[in-house]
Amino acid sequence: MKVRPISQNELEPFVNTSKANREVLQKHLLHAWFEGTSRPEWCFAAEAGNSFKGGIAYETDNKTRNLAIFYLDTVAELDDLTIKKALIRHSLQELRRGKHRRFSTGCPQLRRLKDWQRQDR
Repeated sequence: MKVRPISQNELEPFVNTSKANREVLQKHLLHAWFEGTSRPEWCFAAEAGNSFKGGIAYETDNKTRNLAIFYLDTVAELDDLTIKKALIRHSLQELRRGKHRRFSTGCPQLRRLKDWQRQDR
């Protein structure tokens, strides 16, 4: 399984990873992308073969710049926890890299998630 950021034209397959109301998720993502509180590269998909098995999306508050996971879901009940752990672990690694610098310094939520990852090993 590969975890990677989605592109803007992959919004529909990404929202199809939701077991909840897909239309509401799609509208929220489009609004967040327009407002700048989220971006396609802050949305990650767990991909196996040619299909998405799960997704995670991050959003930030423009005032505090705090990072929050506002979406985490999978299409597979059987591997739900495994997929979610992979999504969190790999997306955080990607966010910590240079191109997502605004999240890598001074964000208390990210530090707590780093600590959680260390304890999970």
